[in-house]
Amino acid sequence: MAPLFLIISLIIVAIFLFDRTILSNPKYNKYFIVLGTLFFLLAVLFKDIKGIEFLKIPIIQWVSYKILVWIIVKFYGREPKDTFWSNDLSLMKDGILNAIFWFVAFIFPTVYFLSR
Repeated sequence: MAPLFLIISLIIVAIFLFDRTILSNPKYNKYFIVLGTLFFLLAVLFKDIKGIEFLKIPIIQWVSYKILVWIIVKFYGREPKDTFWSNDLSLMKDGILNAIFWFVAFIFPTVYFLSR
């Protein structure tokens, strides 16, 4: 079951990678909140199932994305652009957002939960 939980936990990272506009679109916020909270509660309630702690990751990823976007908007007055598929050096600030998001939302939680 652990590989299934790990795949489910990577949904926010997959959306970030391929279509970031979904994460920034306010009409999808309620879905991310409900599903993320549901997954988190399932992980807390059924903690004796191996690998279920991975279900805590999606809400952490979504909240970290929202915080990072808020910081970019506050400092630069615009939404960040998707720089993953481009090699435009003028988008370096947005590339830094990407790097921080990958560390905060993917590498840190995955290493943390795998080390437990």
